[in-house]
Amino acid sequence: MEVNGRFWGSLPLSIASGVDFPYLLHKIVTEGDVEPVFEYKTGVKCRWLIPGDLLWFVASLRSRGDRLGVLREFLRFGGMDYDILSKGDPLPAVGAMRVMVYQMGDVFSGKGNISGEVR
Repeated sequence: MEVNGRFWGSLPLSIASGVDFPYLLHKIVTEGDVEPVFEYKTGVKCRWLIPGDLLWFVASLRSRGDRLGVLREFLRFGGMDYDILSKGDPLPAVGAMRVMVYQMGDVFSGKGNISGEVR
């Protein structure tokens, strides 16, 4: 049996949609039962810009022939929320950029992919 106490990677999407699971867990631990959340925003888009989309962009420029199409796809920023970027808490983005620099070196050299897996 595996016990994994971490939240899932797409957690910022649920929070942007109006269901803040970490806050609800905090309320359960400190106050007991909480009212279930049945209403949330639909159609919310969340982007993993750093490092995911930036690494995808670099890898796609190398592997796809349609560079203009890759650039157009990457520059779609309208109506997005972001997984790591936050005006109120910039340090996670700084840490992610540090990791991204190392992963980008692997992507450029062909040693790794955008997920950070070494080939």
